[in-house]
Amino acid sequence: MSKTLEELRADLGRAAGKFHTGTATGGSTSTIIDTNGLDAFPEDDSLNGALAYIRTDAGGAGAAPQGESKTITDHVNSTNTLTLESVLTAAVASGDTYEVYRTPLTIAQWNEAINLAISQAWPEVWRQEVLAVTLGTAADSASLVASSADVWDVVRIWAQVTSLSTRWQEVPRGFWFYDAENTTVYLRQKLLAGTLLRILIKDKFPMLTAGASTTLDYDYVLAAAQGNLYGMLAESTGGSDASRYLTLMSHWQDVAAKRKQELVKQLEGLPLSLGGKK
Repeated sequence: MSKTLEELRADLGRAAGKFHTGTATGGSTSTIIDTNGLDAFPEDDSLNGALAYIRTDAGGAGAAPQGESKTITDHVNSTNTLTLESVLTAAVASGDTYEVYRTPLTIAQWNEAINLAISQAWPEVWRQEVLAVTLGTAADSASLVASSADVWDVVRIWAQVTSLSTRWQEVPRGFWFYDAENTTVYLRQKLLAGTLLRILIKDKFPMLTAGASTTLDYDYVLAAAQGNLYGMLAESTGGSDASRYLTLMSHWQDVAAKRKQELVKQLEGLPLSLGGKK
């Protein structure tokens, strides 16, 4: 299951109980009005200090203020209005969707909690990628730099000597080794020109930017991201709140660690084949 950064951030907010989303019925460059969704918060000022993020522009073209975020300084229930600390580059219009993150953290910090979770999966949890290499001349080595800038390790290699056969044959592990420093696979014997190689590598799951998605296990990402989020909240608060967040951080770190162990076992038992994920 693939999830975008925006989807993961919203799911993280829901899981932490720190999230609200709605569709604006009006607004300005410094206000969001929602006569439908904001009734869920009947007390004035209950959203003060939270972060408002404009998820989508009603026009559908990604125009401003889509993607912009501001801290909420005032919340009036009787008018269902959120007032922002400073102006957006364009007015909020009816039909714009917005999100409210009820923490003192920025959107960048929420994103960091997710990307840190992804980076924490490596190197135990990795992504399969099959690189295609064609030997232009007879050779006993193949550089992988042109195929991928980040080849962390090679798992298996298959070869098809096109002048002799259309069948793929696995190159036994004892007949090749990978030089990570030079990003080059070396073979114990020279292969003919035109030989096709399929090289299964261990690849990192990439960090996410706006609109990008990941196929890294959803349950792991969400648990690890919650651990990171609560750690950030503990740093930004004090007293009993910090203690509570640290307890939650420890819990979700344990959940993420257990899920990570399950993923490692799955990878160890995975039938690695020529048709691995690309």
